[in-house]
Amino acid sequence: MRGEDWKEMEHLIDDTDNNFVQKLRQQYKGLKEEDVRLCMLVRLKMTNAIIANVFYIGESAVKKRKSVLKKTGFQITDPNISLEQVIENL
Repeated sequence: MRGEDWKEMEHLIDDTDNNFVQKLRQQYKGLKEEDVRLCMLVRLKMTNAIIANVFYIGESAVKKRKSVLKKTGFQITDPNISLEQVIENL
């Protein structure tokens, strides 16, 4: 996806989901742009396979990115809490 497409998706998500992306950026200022994009796709309940296609990576790489984001971006180490749960509760 091009940068313009991501911006459009961000606006659509914010318009329909109570400013999710804006709140995410404000609450977690240390997130990289790629992290925010991953969060947007997770918020849209996309599967690892679909996310892998969007980023042109393998499903195992998506799982790794989710794990790293959960631990470093959101600082959650509990193995019983998934990134999906974290994002759903934002």
